[in-house]
Amino acid sequence: MGATAFILKKLVSRFLFPLPFSLGLATLGLILLWFTRRQRAGKVFVTLGVLLLLLFSSEAVGEMLISPLEGRYPPYGSHDHVPLPENEIQYVVVLAGGIPSVAGYPITRQVDGGAMARLVEGVRILRRCPNSKLVLSGGRGADPHLNPATLTNLLFVKLLGVDESRVIVCNLSQDTDDEARNLAGIIGQAPMVLVTSASHMPRALALFESYGMHPIPAPTDYRTGLVRVFLVESIFPNADALYNSERAIYEYLGMLWLKLLGLLRQIQAERAGFEPARLIAYTISNRAHSTGLCDLSKSHYTTRPRLHQIVSAPGLSLAP
Repeated sequence: MGATAFILKKLVSRFLFPLPFSLGLATLGLILLWFTRRQRAGKVFVTLGVLLLLLFSSEAVGEMLISPLEGRYPPYGSHDHVPLPENEIQYVVVLAGGIPSVAGYPITRQVDGGAMARLVEGVRILRRCPNSKLVLSGGRGADPHLNPATLTNLLFVKLLGVDESRVIVCNLSQDTDDEARNLAGIIGQAPMVLVTSASHMPRALALFESYGMHPIPAPTDYRTGLVRVFLVESIFPNADALYNSERAIYEYLGMLWLKLLGLLRQIQAERAGFEPARLIAYTISNRAHSTGLCDLSKSHYTTRPRLHQIVSAPGLSLAP
């Protein structure tokens, strides 16, 4: 995706988040009330904006929106069930992009709660899978010349005792679609576990599968608890509930975007005269920007514009 399309997608989606959308309606109503004669329309917009904000800030609505997403897949290893022998797992992919660390501050101050939950879960699964590598993916389009050894996600897993030789860093992806596309050339059909927030898992899993991978879901960073306890304060609007609503709507918008993207790819495939599966391979091999992949078991940092040219895990061929 081009930089302009990416920025446009982000801007449009942010306007549809509960807080901006509700405040936008209320602001429009205030403008109508103060500067026009459309008093009835102004009152309707203000009332609608305030009511929506109250609804999205309620715990009942927040949980109602996010629970279907978080309940789609069970946690990895729950009730001691795993879909295949753990010594066959080759990759544990954690979608928790790192940023450059700041000297003088402990790493626990520099990793947010969501990323910390994903990284801890990834390390837990890595220890259960003795033949696997830990793939740290993300980065929001970071500087391609950045030394990956300074990234917060890598420093955090090292703090947890993970050896660098078991870590692969991919730090230039802008979004989940980028992550799936960039990693497809490395992982291919190899057995892998995908770790991300529970609410994000349905969309992430669909994207990774669309690029030919077969991830085992390992959701974490849950916003809803296993046991629901009624608290008096939960009847009042609160920021946590609003955040749950925001996270859920973000994912539902992402799923809608996936459907639109699928239609666009189908159209492109038909115009190009080949099947969608080949279109995906074409997109991967003709990636416009570098993917910032770094296998820390090697002594060098490799950046290439084509996925099939990137050096990855020892003994793994990426030839087209």
